[in-house]
Amino acid sequence: MSYLDLDNLSKSFKDDKIISNLNAKIEKGEFFVVFGPSGSGKTVLLRLLSGIMMADSGEIKMDNQIINELHPEERDVSMAFQNFALYPHMKAYENIASPLRAKNKNMPENEIHEKVNEIANLLKIGHVLNQFPKELSNGQKQRTSLARSLVDKPSVVLLDDPLRNVDAKIRFEMRLELPKVLKEFNTTVIYITQDFREAMALGDRIAVLYDGKFNDIDSPKNIYQNPSSLTTAKLFGDPTINNFDATIKKQNGFVEVDVNGEHF
Repeated sequence: MSYLDLDNLSKSFKDDKIISNLNAKIEKGEFFVVFGPSGSGKTVLLRLLSGIMMADSGEIKMDNQIINELHPEERDVSMAFQNFALYPHMKAYENIASPLRAKNKNMPENEIHEKVNEIANLLKIGHVLNQFPKELSNGQKQRTSLARSLVDKPSVVLLDDPLRNVDAKIRFEMRLELPKVLKEFNTTVIYITQDFREAMALGDRIAVLYDGKFNDIDSPKNIYQNPSSLTTAKLFGDPTINNFDATIKKQNGFVEVDVNGEHF
């Protein structure tokens, strides 16, 4: 049984339809990558899941409970943003601890300290906990933002293209580290990217988003080798695939292909 269900989810801004009757079933503990071109609605989808935005229609179910009307703090969902979104006046320690200090937590200070240090050490930023965001490298900011999203062990973690603003070396390292870290939490991950390499490297399954809906949902291997449409095929590969209009026919036991008047 799926853990997170998206059922005919739709969102528009005036006459601009961003997401239209979008459907997906996501398993508990799955690393689910949403891949698509810029402007396809990936970040809007995360905002709907987090409760920052309300859907126009459709349902979001988590563990068989409809959560459309729940406020963000009631959803057991956390989010790491593309631009890190760290509090500039707080040191890394306080940024990570902030979800644990929410009004409804009432968590003892010694427990907060233990949880912050545990996740910081796991993400290899224990040595920068006493520094402000302006003193951190982009890689350290990214790990701090990720630590903040994981510290309270939420049921669902939403990651909005978190590696986009770090350099190539850190991006490569985190593609290897991130799945290992997240598996330790057994949390369900919705990961946004417009980098097909990242989608292929990280996802248990990839959902290809364009024209307001998921046009493919499958394993990285199947999407790469058997895309459902030419549009999906063009989004994968570097350089992009070549395509030609062709006529294919079988004649005298042989297959003949006619491409622009040339016969093969």
